[in-house]
Amino acid sequence: MGELRGGRGIVPDGRVRNAFRAIDAVASAGKAIPVGRGRRIGVMPAAIAAIGVALVASPKAEARSHSHAVPAWAKAAIEQAQATLPPSVFFDGGQIPSFLPQTETDLDETGVIENYLPNDPNGFTTTGNAFFTAAGITANGRACITCHQPPTGWSVTPANIQDRFIATNGTDPIFDPVDGMDCPDEAATATTIAGKVAASSLLLNKGLFRIFLPIPTVQNCTPGAFKTCTNGAPAQFTVQVLNDPYGCENSSTYGVNAATPIISVYRRPLPSTNLRFVTNAVGNIMWDGREPTLESQASDATQIHGQAPTPPTTAEIDQMVEFEGGDPTLPGGGVFTAQSLDDIAGDLTSYDGATGGPVPLVTDPTGVKGDPGSPDNTVFEMYEPWSLLTATDPVDAQREAIAAGENIFNNFEFTISGVAGLNDVSRKAEPNGGPLTTGTCSECHNQTYSGSDTAKGAEHNIGLTGDHPDAAAPTPDLPLFALTCTSGQYETAAGIEQVTTPTTFITDDPGVATISGLCFDIGKTKVPVLRGLASRAPYFHNAFAPSLLDVVNFYDTRFSIGFTDEQKIDLVSFLETL
Repeated sequence: MGELRGGRGIVPDGRVRNAFRAIDAVASAGKAIPVGRGRRIGVMPAAIAAIGVALVASPKAEARSHSHAVPAWAKAAIEQAQATLPPSVFFDGGQIPSFLPQTETDLDETGVIENYLPNDPNGFTTTGNAFFTAAGITANGRACITCHQPPTGWSVTPANIQDRFIATNGTDPIFDPVDGMDCPDEAATATTIAGKVAASSLLLNKGLFRIFLPIPTVQNCTPGAFKTCTNGAPAQFTVQVLNDPYGCENSSTYGVNAATPIISVYRRPLPSTNLRFVTNAVGNIMWDGREPTLESQASDATQIHGQAPTPPTTAEIDQMVEFEGGDPTLPGGGVFTAQSLDDIAGDLTSYDGATGGPVPLVTDPTGVKGDPGSPDNTVFEMYEPWSLLTATDPVDAQREAIAAGENIFNNFEFTISGVAGLNDVSRKAEPNGGPLTTGTCSECHNQTYSGSDTAKGAEHNIGLTGDHPDAAAPTPDLPLFALTCTSGQYETAAGIEQVTTPTTFITDDPGVATISGLCFDIGKTKVPVLRGLASRAPYFHNAFAPSLLDVVNFYDTRFSIGFTDEQKIDLVSFLETL
């Protein structure tokens, strides 16, 4: 294609690299596997297998308590985690820096990602904080930091994971069989480098962790204006395994044939940053909405992913949540993350009126588009001043492209169809509502400055999980399930329909339905925060899109938008600056 202004061009993404050839070469030569490269430009140590940072918690009142009734899904998952415990094969997580500066920067694929701690101008001494400490808390060497790393937007990426595999011969705690292998029973044969690579193929190639949840037997729901359900009544569907690529789904220990039938789905870890934009709504913490609070999430994750034999203490939970910044009653302030430098456009934080970077996120409103003082469709406005530039060099050309992409995100309308959770009668309850037919990117990504969706229960099925007429076919490396509904409701582009005869849906991840037991929720997942995108490919809950260009192409195809190549470049250029 010809030259276009700004952007990096429409090219295949080669950033998710394959480390296995290097692993094989080193192993066959009989050499020790070296530590992976360090790409950091901040003040913290480089070339470490597991880079970790956290806050030291302020003193808490002893009366504070986070005890919560353990839900059925968590009870079953905790029991399976405890039965999958070979902690002796994992080491303690590598070096963890003892100090975190207030502002910390890391190179990513398009510039610099910046982490900012607003309440700590002198930085933090991190020793002993539960967010990054495994000793005495978990049983397998993991801490929160194991799967939430600062250079990767407080998530992890295949490149990050592959570096850690190389550095540790596959013994970093992230590869614990409980969820770091495609199925825990592969641990028995994962005794060589090649065996470990094969056992953790989804984690190494796509950054996907195994999430194991019991098949619901009862409805777990709150009836509302849009869905009819009876809490505690029988679940509305049965589950049949159609594709079992790792033998986990049909396992008598880990699958549907276990004493408590379990299904395994594979998901990307959500970022543990900018959480003040997440916890102002109920039900939007996890992909499937299963955790009501960050406190419950910290407790359950410690027992499931960390295989802790007992729940963390109140003080430990406070330290985790204070670091994340999702609880306004805790004084730590949290961590904020955003892109602060683009390798073509340069500084994103102040040049010619730009207001990118993480610092503004501390005080940016957490409302939604259309709130008083916000134009109808405006979610992001950090680069509006750049729309007035007249490009005379590549730097200004890129800035123009970023501003144009921001405008496309906010204002370019297209037809939205077949999105369960959006194109249905639920939207009729909103002012001037009715089934939505046109909208912009900001229709679902409607929270100002974060791009999430703050509405309670705002989970959608955009067509990534299998049975959707406008989406790509499921990938063979993920399991596939048939969910047959015998009662309840399901959503179509025309609205909500009652189940009158058995109706089957095909999906690689039932989403919210795994928790609620409702046909209404099959395939729905949350709308994530968009800040820090450039640092944490691949994208979507199931790693469907290797790059941001793939994200744009998915939506362009899914909704027949008809973006031009220039519009795609502009939109990707903007998303890379978030």
